[in-house]
Amino acid sequence: MKNIQIKYTNKILNNLLLLQKGEDLTINTERESQYFAKMISQAALMITQRPVNIVITENGKFLSTAPYDPEECLPTSKGTVLLRLELWSKMPNDVGFPFSEEIDEVIFEELKNKTPEMAKYNHLSNPLILDRFISIPWCKVPVFKESDTTLWKKFNDTFLKEIPKVKNNELFFTEKRITLNSFKIQKLKLIKEDSLLEIKLQENSKWINCFNVLTNDRCFFSEIQANKYIHNLNCESVNGCFQASYYLLGKKMQENFEFKNGKLLTHKLSKPLIKFFELEQNLSRLGYITFLENSIILTFGNSNLDSLTFQPKEQNEIPKNFNLAFYKLEVFPHFDKVVAISEEGKESTLYMNNTLLL
Repeated sequence: MKNIQIKYTNKILNNLLLLQKGEDLTINTERESQYFAKMISQAALMITQRPVNIVITENGKFLSTAPYDPEECLPTSKGTVLLRLELWSKMPNDVGFPFSEEIDEVIFEELKNKTPEMAKYNHLSNPLILDRFISIPWCKVPVFKESDTTLWKKFNDTFLKEIPKVKNNELFFTEKRITLNSFKIQKLKLIKEDSLLEIKLQENSKWINCFNVLTNDRCFFSEIQANKYIHNLNCESVNGCFQASYYLLGKKMQENFEFKNGKLLTHKLSKPLIKFFELEQNLSRLGYITFLENSIILTFGNSNLDSLTFQPKEQNEIPKNFNLAFYKLEVFPHFDKVVAISEEGKESTLYMNNTLLL
């Protein structure tokens, strides 16, 4: 257990944040994961030779701060680095909140305004922060209670392997993102046997990943899944059908989805999923697509603000078909092939055999 946590600590500091000597690290953590924040701080002090500050919260409310100083402190700071520890009580694919069709309406109404509960089951969209400018390195990573040995071991066998292995691999992630954007893809055809889903990509959007470069050329990864690529979708353009698995309140389910002119046909959906989509207008519309190393995710609900080619200063500057839903649902479709169609009408295979062809 200790070895897993030490390995994870080193990957966070050296492979994600790319922490440097002279930087001031601030760690935001829930009280129950403070033990891991302390472990990170001790390792960070050896790298930065600058103070580390831990901000402790409980259910999102501030409790206290815990500063740590190195034995020999450098006199000047190169800047601040931010790390957010997100306390997970379960792995994303573990069974969660039990429900049945008889009481689904009651459950969804009870959870509708319980933001921490919806966030726990990954149904909460990222907050819409307009006119933002990223000026410091930051990263959010999952963490577990010290007593959750089973979850730590599961994490070691799955997510921990996705963290970039090489510290100086920045160029690799930049080139893949540039290559995707250079294709000038206008439309995607997602194909599996006798099913076809056609989607236009949203204008004024671009392919992004979690690799970031600041204006001073300081690089960092903002999360552990480094090799993923995201693009907003034109939610009014979706046509066709597909089958996908998903997790609703932590419970794994399977569904056949069918779209016509951007609208999801709900008459064949399961009752719990219908109730979920009724929580909010436009929740049943697709927001963005994600290509992972060996899978695809389609996200219902919110669009991705970072995928826009510009940063809106006011809400009226947001594109018309940008989805502002407060909630979201990620589904995992099963496609054999994805064909990309460029602005000039040229077709090329983008994804095949569970692999993004770049």
